[in-house]
Amino acid sequence: MKTAVLVTSYNRVSTTLRGLTALFEAARLQDMTSLDVFLVDDASPDNTGAIVKAHFPQVHVIAGTGQLYWNRGMCRAYENARGAGAYDAYLLFNDDAVLMPGALSKLLSAYIKLNKSAPSVIVGAMCSRVTGETTYAGFTIAARFRPSTFHLVCPDGTLRECDTFNGNCVLVPASMMDEVGGPDPAYHHSYGDIDLGLVLRKRGCKSYLLPDHVGYCEPNNGVHQSDILKRLRALYSPPHPISDQIHFTYKRYSWPVATAIAVIQILKRITSALSPQRA
Repeated sequence: MKTAVLVTSYNRVSTTLRGLTALFEAARLQDMTSLDVFLVDDASPDNTGAIVKAHFPQVHVIAGTGQLYWNRGMCRAYENARGAGAYDAYLLFNDDAVLMPGALSKLLSAYIKLNKSAPSVIVGAMCSRVTGETTYAGFTIAARFRPSTFHLVCPDGTLRECDTFNGNCVLVPASMMDEVGGPDPAYHHSYGDIDLGLVLRKRGCKSYLLPDHVGYCEPNNGVHQSDILKRLRALYSPPHPISDQIHFTYKRYSWPVATAIAVIQILKRITSALSPQRA
C-alpha cells in the first residue's frame, strides 16, 4: 500500500518539525504502507520549507503564494501528489498534530479492513494534551436546514460512523479522492475538510471515526479582535470570508432555499461583527 500525506504549513517551523517527527516515527512502527509527504510551505517568513527539507530530505516541499491558507494549500499538495504517481490512499494531516506511536497502525488496520467491502474514510480524532478533551474528530449533521451546524463525534471505544470530519488526520481512498477531484478550491481555510467529507458521503463513501484518539492537537480559537472596522473587513477577507460559508450553503441546497439561508447567515455575521466583543 502506498500513501501520500498532504500537509499545509505556514510560519511555525518548530511545530511543523514536531508533527513530522511524530508522523515518521509512527510510520516506522508499522509495515502496511510507505509514506510520501507532500508539504506546501505557503511562503513562510521563517523559511519553513527549506528547514523541513534540511531535516527531512524525503519530503516533497511545494512553494505556496502566501495566500493559500489551509484548504487551498491542501488542494496544491493534492495536485502535486496526484501528478507524482499512483497512490492507494491520501492522508490529510495537520502540521500541528502530534501522532501517538501506534496511531498510524490503527488507522491503516481499520482502513484495510473496511475498504475490503466498500470505499471508506478513516478519521483519527485529536485531543488536547492539556485537558484530554477531544479537539478535532468527526461530525454528524445537526439539522436539515442548518448547513453550518454539526455535532462533534468523539471517540467512545467503538468504531463510529460519521457524516464528515475535521481534516487533521484522515485517511481517504485514492480512488474516491481522485473521483471527486480533491478538496474544493473555492474555500480558503474553513469548510474545505467538512465539505470534502460530505461530497465523499454523497458518492457512497462512508466515514468512520476510530475508537480512540490518535494524537494531540490543541484547539485553534482564533484571535480576538476588538476593532469593529477590522471585524467588518474580516467578513470579506481571508482566511474566513463569508463567501466561503455562502458557497458551502449553495452546495447543500437548491437556489431558493440556499438564498434564504444565506441571507440569514450574512445578517448573523454582520450582527456578530457589530456586537461588543468579549476579551
